[in-house]
Amino acid sequence: MSVPILSPAGILRLASVSSPIINLSAGNRREFILCSPDAIRAVLLEEAQRVTRPSKIFYWRQLMGSIREEGLPLALRSLKNDHVQSLDPGLLAASIYSSDGNHHTIDERKLNLAVLSLMLSGYGAPIPPASLELFMTASNRVEWYKSELNDNRTPGLPDRIFFAQAVTDQRQFALDMFKQIGRDLPAGLTDPELYSRFKEEVDSLIGIIHFSCKNISNAIGWIISNLAAFEDAFCRNYGQSSEKTDDPNSQTSGYLYAIILESLRLYPPNWLFHRTAMNNFSLCGHHFIAGDLLHISPLLTHRSPECWEFPDTYQPARFMAGGKVDPWAFIPFGRSFTKCPGTNLSFRIIRAFVEKILSENIVSGRGHFVPVLRNTISLNPFPLHNVLLEKRSALVPA
Repeated sequence: MSVPILSPAGILRLASVSSPIINLSAGNRREFILCSPDAIRAVLLEEAQRVTRPSKIFYWRQLMGSIREEGLPLALRSLKNDHVQSLDPGLLAASIYSSDGNHHTIDERKLNLAVLSLMLSGYGAPIPPASLELFMTASNRVEWYKSELNDNRTPGLPDRIFFAQAVTDQRQFALDMFKQIGRDLPAGLTDPELYSRFKEEVDSLIGIIHFSCKNISNAIGWIISNLAAFEDAFCRNYGQSSEKTDDPNSQTSGYLYAIILESLRLYPPNWLFHRTAMNNFSLCGHHFIAGDLLHISPLLTHRSPECWEFPDTYQPARFMAGGKVDPWAFIPFGRSFTKCPGTNLSFRIIRAFVEKILSENIVSGRGHFVPVLRNTISLNPFPLHNVLLEKRSALVPA
């Protein structure tokens, strides 16, 4: 079976192509992939006004204007106030592991719920764990269904029924939250009427909660996979030397930050996004017309030999002090007006969970690390077959 070009595996096949723009047009369908940092910069710079603004970010900003100041979840407070709130360390204590009797590993579902709980911390009304479970189950089913469509597979009737119910469950969860945090909402409306009037805001909530949660969890999974495969000494010695400090400029903290960045370079969860040309323009020998579909893949640009030395090789040192990185060649969370508004909070949550895992466990590898890049909306590393976790002796009861 052929590999779709717009899949992670298909994208990586294009990484060696030395061209700033790749034409994917077929018949009357005109679409292109922007590969080089210069091409991406020329198209995405806000003042260029060459492509449509991402509707999701537009609706997020619309959502920010429609919610109250108090009783907001951490994720929304950080977006609304443009300031990353302090993380509640108590919420990091949630179990994210599962055990097969001999070893324990990071459980994807538990990690998703732990990240989701942290993102929604500070919410004015308590959210029952069963509701979080239902939302994650529904979101996973929606993601699977869309991935099937992306792979040109047609789900059967039972799957279509389950998909419709999952969409309803997602929407109800977000709608219940919006009813708590919405500002000056009209009284007496039924849920369908309220959703009809505030569809963009409610759907934006779904996007913020689900996609951000999955991207953060998947990023953590890729980082732990790289730690297991390449950083045995660092993992064993983590927290054991006097160099371990809260200072982000310390040797240990600085190298961990570089590991996080290198993992996001190799395996960006948000691996593909799209924009539409608003007008006619020429760039790098290509002529674009209004309506053309332009794809931007961090997975592709992050692996370009034109931008990176040994692009397929894990080398955190490239992000250490003195390393030169073109900011338009490293776009795990987008750039310019396409940049995810929750970037700073995402980094904080990712780092907090990675530090938690390292402080509780000696992370090591099991066999050869062969990453599987499935065609999911958010690049997903789970299950972590290459990772072994051994509880640190200081944490094992006598």
